[in-house]
Amino acid sequence: MRSLKKKSSREDALKVPKSLLKAFLDETRGLEAYAVRATFAIKSALAGQKTYLQSLGMETVLRYKLEHSQSYMVFEDRPERVFKMLEEEVANGRRGLCITRQHPKQVRRRHPLKNVQLFWLTEAKEENTINDLIEISHLIAGFVNSSENGIVLLDGLEYLVSRNGFEAVYQFIQNKRNQVAAAEAILITPVHPRAFSEEKLALLERELKPV
Repeated sequence: MRSLKKKSSREDALKVPKSLLKAFLDETRGLEAYAVRATFAIKSALAGQKTYLQSLGMETVLRYKLEHSQSYMVFEDRPERVFKMLEEEVANGRRGLCITRQHPKQVRRRHPLKNVQLFWLTEAKEENTINDLIEISHLIAGFVNSSENGIVLLDGLEYLVSRNGFEAVYQFIQNKRNQVAAAEAILITPVHPRAFSEEKLALLERELKPV
């Protein structure tokens, strides 16, 4: 009889007041609702982010695995892939410098290049134009040394060779490769596959990684 009383008293001690139990259940339901809302918000944010990244062309990011401190040569008749590479890297947060034979207005219309400095490689005397090989060298050096995670697109290698000779441009490329590597930047330059002899292409490939 005494044991039954003890058992009953222990059971009474384990009983949770209804008001406390109700508060606990209400709080639990609140946490569950919060978790559902948080999960939905995260999924929505990720979906929005995916849409935004796709709008920037970043669905092709995995196609071009550009590495820090690397200089690349892209074989193509017209500079198109190099601009896609530049778009993707800039969308990933890099600062860009673009020296191109195309007029900057045309480039801006065709490519979403925010946070990119554009220079037109030409003899024309206009704003943001450049032509001298030494000036180009100083421009690139100043950019990669002052920009964390910078990327440089140099479009017009054939043009530079026609005005300065292959030997001078080759030494220029060697110098830029070293600067890019030291600054952990990236250099990409398009090259027409039939613009140079096999011997000259072999030399360029020693300095620029073909893509």
